[in-house]
Amino acid sequence: MMVSFEFMSKPIDLSKNKISVLCIENHSLYRKTVKNFYDGCIEEKDIVFSENYSKISFKNNVCFISDIFSIDFSGAFMKKIYEDLSEHANTFLTEDTMKIKTNVLCYLEMLSQSYDFDFEFKDELDIIDLMKIQNFKPVVNGNLLNRLLDFMIVIKKYSTVKCFVLLNIHNCFSADELNQLYKELIYQNINILLIENKKSFVSSQYEKIYIVDEDLCEIID
Repeated sequence: MMVSFEFMSKPIDLSKNKISVLCIENHSLYRKTVKNFYDGCIEEKDIVFSENYSKISFKNNVCFISDIFSIDFSGAFMKKIYEDLSEHANTFLTEDTMKIKTNVLCYLEMLSQSYDFDFEFKDELDIIDLMKIQNFKPVVNGNLLNRLLDFMIVIKKYSTVKCFVLLNIHNCFSADELNQLYKELIYQNINILLIENKKSFVSSQYEKIYIVDEDLCEIID
């Protein structure tokens, strides 16, 4: 998988056994690039992702994580998860699923009859409704590093996302922590691009560094 930026002469290869880090030290260019990601690369001309030399859309294929402290699963992702879980429940937990649907409807009927006026409600229950009510979602526990890793593994496994773009994570983790993260990302075959606003860290053996300096000159470390 590759990503091309209009300000760079060559695409960045995201599929090798290295973590690609793009340091944009020109403030104006950094702001413009980050805004592009925030906007979802709507026009997809300044930033182009491709796979097997064919362009792929940003939407549904790239996950932009701007703040690792507030990672959460999107509504679209949870909709897909609920659909998969519903199919699983109706296929492998058929008897239990039917039982809980019947029990809930019976309970609502009793509740209505025991009150001083009648209620109406749907006479069918979708298991997805129960999952939504209970905020049923994958667990990503542990420290910040483990939560981030688990989040990306789950997203990759249960969605069409092919690449993750993370912003300024060198400010949050030590070199040892990042190496731990990198080794697992490479092992899990997760494509990732890190974007930093300056090269202020010691390069890791797992990183491939691309620098665009204040004068828009390209440097590959």
